[in-house]
Amino acid sequence: MKGAKTFMIILVAVALLVSTCTAIENTTSCGSGGCKDPTITVVTPEDGGTFYIDVVPAKLTIHAIVDAPNGISNITISTGKSHWSIPFNNELKYEFYYELPYAGDFDKFGIVVVDKLGKSDHISRRFTVVSGLPPEGTITVYGDVFDMNHTPISGATVSFETVKDGGTIFVNTTTGDDGKFKVNAIGLSQKVTTVKEGYIPNVMSGNFRPYDNNLTITLGTPKETPGFGLIAGLLAVFAVIVYCKRR
Repeated sequence: MKGAKTFMIILVAVALLVSTCTAIENTTSCGSGGCKDPTITVVTPEDGGTFYIDVVPAKLTIHAIVDAPNGISNITISTGKSHWSIPFNNELKYEFYYELPYAGDFDKFGIVVVDKLGKSDHISRRFTVVSGLPPEGTITVYGDVFDMNHTPISGATVSFETVKDGGTIFVNTTTGDDGKFKVNAIGLSQKVTTVKEGYIPNVMSGNFRPYDNNLTITLGTPKETPGFGLIAGLLAVFAVIVYCKRR
Protein backbone atom coordinates (compact mmCIF):
# COMPACT_ATOMS: atom_id res chain seq x y z
CA MET A 1 0.00 0.00 0.00
CA LYS A 2 2.83 2.34 0.92
CA GLY A 3 4.52 1.48 -2.37
CA ALA A 4 1.40 2.46 -4.30
CA LYS A 5 1.13 5.80 -2.47
CA THR A 6 4.79 6.50 -3.09
CA PHE A 7 4.33 5.69 -6.78
CA MET A 8 1.36 8.09 -7.03
CA ILE A 9 3.34 10.84 -5.33
CA ILE A 10 6.18 10.34 -7.79
CA LEU A 11 3.75 10.50 -10.74
CA VAL A 12 2.22 13.75 -9.45
CA ALA A 13 5.68 15.24 -8.90
CA VAL A 14 6.78 14.26 -12.42
CA ALA A 15 3.58 15.76 -13.92
CA LEU A 16 4.13 19.02 -12.04
CA LEU A 17 7.77 19.13 -13.15
CA VAL A 18 6.83 18.58 -16.81
CA SER A 19 4.12 21.24 -16.59
CA THR A 20 6.55 23.72 -15.03
CA CYS A 21 9.23 23.05 -17.65
CA THR A 22 6.68 23.49 -20.45
CA ALA A 23 5.51 26.80 -19.00
CA ILE A 24 9.10 28.02 -18.70
CA GLU A 25 9.86 26.95 -22.28
CA ASN A 26 6.76 28.76 -23.60
CA THR A 27 7.69 31.88 -21.66
CA THR A 28 11.29 31.94 -22.84
CA SER A 29 10.23 31.42 -26.48
CA CYS A 30 8.26 34.68 -26.36
CA GLY A 31 9.64 38.17 -26.06
CA SER A 32 8.70 41.19 -23.96
CA GLY A 33 5.75 41.73 -26.30
CA GLY A 34 4.35 38.27 -25.58
CA CYS A 35 3.78 35.65 -28.25
CA LYS A 36 1.93 37.94 -30.68
CA ASP A 37 2.99 37.68 -34.33
CA PRO A 38 3.80 40.84 -36.30
CA THR A 39 1.10 42.21 -38.62
CA ILE A 40 1.05 44.44 -41.70
CA THR A 41 -1.75 46.78 -42.78
CA VAL A 42 -1.56 48.35 -46.26
CA VAL A 43 -3.44 51.65 -46.34
CA THR A 44 -2.81 52.41 -50.01
CA PRO A 45 -3.00 51.24 -52.68
CA GLU A 46 -6.15 49.20 -52.10
CA ASP A 47 -6.17 45.64 -53.37
CA GLY A 48 -7.55 45.55 -56.91
CA GLY A 49 -7.66 49.34 -57.10
CA THR A 50 -6.62 51.73 -59.86
CA PHE A 51 -3.47 53.79 -59.43
CA TYR A 52 -3.04 56.99 -61.46
CA ILE A 53 0.48 58.14 -62.25
CA ASP A 54 0.98 61.60 -63.73
CA VAL A 55 4.69 62.18 -63.04
CA VAL A 56 7.91 61.17 -64.81
CA PRO A 57 9.69 59.06 -63.72
CA ALA A 58 6.64 57.18 -62.50
CA LYS A 59 6.52 56.15 -58.85
CA LEU A 60 4.08 53.98 -56.92
CA THR A 61 3.55 55.24 -53.35
CA ILE A 62 2.95 52.56 -50.73
CA HIS A 63 1.52 53.53 -47.35
CA ALA A 64 1.61 50.76 -44.73
CA ILE A 65 1.60 50.19 -40.96
CA VAL A 66 3.65 47.45 -39.26
CA ASP A 67 2.73 46.28 -35.76
CA ALA A 68 5.49 44.16 -34.16
CA PRO A 69 5.09 43.78 -30.36
CA ASN A 70 8.53 42.14 -30.10
CA GLY A 71 10.35 44.65 -32.28
CA ILE A 72 11.13 44.82 -36.00
CA SER A 73 14.05 42.94 -37.51
CA ASN A 74 13.46 43.83 -41.17
CA ILE A 75 10.81 45.00 -43.65
CA THR A 76 11.03 44.05 -47.33
CA ILE A 77 8.95 45.02 -50.36
CA SER A 78 9.11 42.74 -53.39
CA THR A 79 7.63 42.82 -56.88
CA GLY A 80 8.98 39.42 -57.90
CA LYS A 81 11.81 40.95 -59.93
CA SER A 82 13.07 43.56 -57.50
CA HIS A 83 13.39 43.84 -53.74
CA TRP A 84 13.67 46.85 -51.45
CA SER A 85 14.67 46.91 -47.81
CA ILE A 86 12.62 49.50 -45.90
CA PRO A 87 14.39 51.59 -43.24
CA PHE A 88 12.67 51.59 -39.85
CA ASN A 89 13.12 52.84 -36.30
CA ASN A 90 12.81 51.12 -32.94
CA GLU A 91 9.07 51.72 -32.58
CA LEU A 92 6.92 48.63 -32.07
CA LYS A 93 4.25 50.15 -34.34
CA TYR A 94 5.81 51.71 -37.41
CA GLU A 95 4.04 53.63 -40.19
CA PHE A 96 5.90 54.24 -43.42
CA TYR A 97 5.55 55.63 -46.95
CA TYR A 98 7.73 54.26 -49.72
CA GLU A 99 7.90 55.19 -53.40
CA LEU A 100 8.59 52.31 -55.79
CA PRO A 101 10.01 53.18 -59.21
CA TYR A 102 7.46 52.02 -61.77
CA ALA A 103 8.27 51.15 -65.39
CA GLY A 104 5.15 49.13 -66.22
CA ASP A 105 6.87 45.86 -65.37
CA PHE A 106 4.70 44.72 -62.43
CA ASP A 107 1.08 44.84 -61.28
CA LYS A 108 1.47 43.49 -57.75
CA PHE A 109 3.81 43.73 -54.79
CA GLY A 110 4.30 42.02 -51.47
CA ILE A 111 5.49 43.19 -48.07
CA VAL A 112 7.20 40.93 -45.54
CA VAL A 113 7.99 41.88 -41.96
CA VAL A 114 10.14 39.78 -39.63
CA ASP A 115 10.29 40.52 -35.90
CA LYS A 116 13.21 39.98 -33.53
CA LEU A 117 11.91 36.50 -32.63
CA GLY A 118 12.01 35.42 -36.27
CA LYS A 119 8.22 35.50 -36.64
CA SER A 120 6.86 37.03 -39.83
CA ASP A 121 3.81 38.31 -41.67
CA HIS A 122 3.21 38.76 -45.41
CA ILE A 123 0.66 40.73 -47.38
CA SER A 124 0.28 41.33 -51.13
CA ARG A 125 -1.64 43.78 -53.31
CA ARG A 126 -2.67 43.79 -56.97
CA PHE A 127 -3.49 47.00 -58.80
CA THR A 128 -4.03 48.58 -62.20
CA VAL A 129 -1.89 51.53 -63.27
CA VAL A 130 -3.27 54.26 -65.54
CA SER A 131 -0.96 56.94 -66.91
CA GLY A 132 -2.22 60.50 -66.78
CA LEU A 133 -4.38 62.66 -64.55
CA PRO A 134 -7.23 60.95 -62.71
CA PRO A 135 -10.83 61.87 -63.53
CA GLU A 136 -12.77 64.21 -61.27
CA GLY A 137 -14.47 62.09 -58.66
CA THR A 138 -14.28 60.69 -55.17
CA ILE A 139 -11.15 61.22 -53.11
CA THR A 140 -9.99 59.42 -49.96
CA VAL A 141 -8.19 61.42 -47.29
CA TYR A 142 -6.46 60.08 -44.17
CA GLY A 143 -5.49 62.59 -41.53
CA ASP A 144 -4.46 63.50 -37.99
CA VAL A 145 -5.51 66.42 -35.81
CA PHE A 146 -3.06 67.64 -33.13
CA ASP A 147 -2.78 70.49 -30.67
CA MET A 148 0.27 72.76 -30.48
CA ASN A 149 2.09 70.17 -28.32
CA HIS A 150 1.50 67.48 -30.97
CA THR A 151 -1.05 65.72 -28.74
CA PRO A 152 -3.87 64.02 -30.72
CA ILE A 153 -7.27 65.73 -30.44
CA SER A 154 -10.29 63.43 -30.30
CA GLY A 155 -13.82 64.48 -31.20
CA ALA A 156 -12.76 67.23 -33.64
CA THR A 157 -15.10 67.82 -36.59
CA VAL A 158 -13.40 67.89 -40.00
CA SER A 159 -15.56 69.24 -42.85
CA PHE A 160 -14.77 68.97 -46.56
CA GLU A 161 -16.51 71.44 -48.88
CA THR A 162 -16.43 71.56 -52.68
CA VAL A 163 -18.47 73.13 -55.46
CA LYS A 164 -19.59 70.72 -58.18
CA ASP A 165 -22.23 71.05 -60.90
CA GLY A 166 -23.39 74.39 -59.51
CA GLY A 167 -23.94 73.07 -55.98
CA THR A 168 -21.92 72.85 -52.79
CA ILE A 169 -21.19 69.40 -51.39
CA PHE A 170 -20.30 68.95 -47.72
CA VAL A 171 -18.80 65.85 -46.12
CA ASN A 172 -18.12 65.74 -42.38
CA THR A 173 -16.21 63.32 -40.18
CA THR A 174 -15.00 63.19 -36.57
CA THR A 175 -11.58 62.25 -35.23
CA GLY A 176 -11.21 59.14 -33.06
CA ASP A 177 -9.49 58.80 -29.71
CA ASP A 178 -6.13 58.77 -31.51
CA GLY A 179 -6.90 62.00 -33.38
CA LYS A 180 -7.11 60.20 -36.73
CA PHE A 181 -9.82 60.43 -39.37
CA LYS A 182 -10.68 59.04 -42.78
CA VAL A 183 -13.12 60.62 -45.22
CA ASN A 184 -14.38 60.05 -48.76
CA ALA A 185 -15.24 63.32 -50.46
CA ILE A 186 -16.27 64.32 -53.98
CA GLY A 187 -14.03 66.59 -56.04
CA LEU A 188 -10.29 67.16 -56.17
CA SER A 189 -10.50 70.78 -54.99
CA GLN A 190 -11.58 71.04 -51.35
CA LYS A 191 -11.99 73.56 -48.55
CA VAL A 192 -11.23 71.82 -45.23
CA THR A 193 -12.51 73.24 -41.93
CA THR A 194 -11.59 71.67 -38.59
CA VAL A 195 -13.30 72.73 -35.34
CA LYS A 196 -13.21 71.63 -31.72
CA GLU A 197 -14.58 73.45 -28.68
CA GLY A 198 -11.79 75.24 -26.86
CA TYR A 199 -9.57 75.50 -29.95
CA ILE A 200 -9.13 78.01 -32.76
CA PRO A 201 -10.76 76.66 -35.98
CA ASN A 202 -8.41 75.68 -38.80
CA VAL A 203 -9.42 76.47 -42.39
CA MET A 204 -7.38 75.43 -45.42
CA SER A 205 -7.93 74.88 -49.14
CA GLY A 206 -6.11 72.67 -51.61
CA ASN A 207 -6.21 70.14 -54.40
CA PHE A 208 -6.22 66.43 -53.59
CA ARG A 209 -5.61 63.18 -55.46
CA PRO A 210 -8.04 60.25 -55.56
CA TYR A 211 -5.59 58.18 -53.50
CA ASP A 212 -2.94 58.42 -50.80
CA ASN A 213 -3.93 61.81 -49.40
CA ASN A 214 -2.47 62.40 -45.95
CA LEU A 215 -3.36 65.53 -44.03
CA THR A 216 -1.95 66.80 -40.74
CA ILE A 217 -3.99 69.52 -39.04
CA THR A 218 -2.92 71.54 -36.00
CA LEU A 219 -5.37 73.44 -33.79
CA GLY A 220 -4.21 76.28 -31.58
CA THR A 221 -5.79 77.57 -28.36
CA PRO A 222 -6.96 81.17 -27.79
CA LYS A 223 -4.32 83.37 -26.18
CA GLU A 224 -5.15 85.05 -22.87
CA THR A 225 -5.22 88.85 -22.73
CA PRO A 226 -1.67 89.98 -21.80
CA GLY A 227 -1.41 91.10 -18.19
CA PHE A 228 -4.97 90.10 -17.31
CA GLY A 229 -3.85 87.70 -14.60
CA LEU A 230 -1.62 90.34 -12.97
CA ILE A 231 -4.34 93.00 -13.09
CA ALA A 232 -6.90 90.66 -11.58
CA GLY A 233 -4.47 89.79 -8.78
CA LEU A 234 -3.78 93.46 -7.95
CA LEU A 235 -7.50 94.25 -7.89
CA ALA A 236 -8.10 91.35 -5.52
CA VAL A 237 -5.35 92.59 -3.15
CA PHE A 238 -6.76 96.12 -3.28
CA ALA A 239 -10.25 94.85 -2.46
CA VAL A 240 -8.93 92.97 0.59
CA ILE A 241 -7.08 96.06 1.85
CA VAL A 242 -10.19 98.23 1.53
CA TYR A 243 -12.29 95.61 3.29
CA CYS A 244 -9.85 95.34 6.18
CA LYS A 245 -9.66 99.15 6.64
CA ARG A 246 -13.44 99.40 6.79
CA ARG A 247 -13.51 96.86 9.60
